[in-house]
Amino acid sequence: MGPVNSAEFSYKSERVPHVAILSLHTSPFVQPGQGDSGGMNVYIRELVSSLAHKGTLTSIYVRKWKEDLPNELIIEPGVRLVHIDAGDPELSKDDLLGVVDDFTEGVEIDLMLKSSADVLHANYWLSGIS
Repeated sequence: MGPVNSAEFSYKSERVPHVAILSLHTSPFVQPGQGDSGGMNVYIRELVSSLAHKGTLTSIYVRKWKEDLPNELIIEPGVRLVHIDAGDPELSKDDLLGVVDDFTEGVEIDLMLKSSADVLHANYWLSGIS
């Protein structure tokens, strides 16, 4: 399967695999070194880019960490970033456990309304319990 060559993220496909990446605590598109971002951000960003180049659609679910962020962004062909409302955007990482249920509900709603995923993947325990 070749790379996705459309700037549109397609919810209807000819059985293109779809991976949902859960990243409750940080966005892979925040510059490493800012706040709590670091190596995992880079890893997730490179992972989804590689998957897209192989023809896999990817949705990355992150907690909305700033009030003015859009609900959804197409990062590159085949890569969709979804900001989920789960608690105060300025919430400390030490308090994220309290918003896991809200995050989970937001992800479930998006997956039901837009596209189911073939695989759910989380790199960190906090995302994994959602």
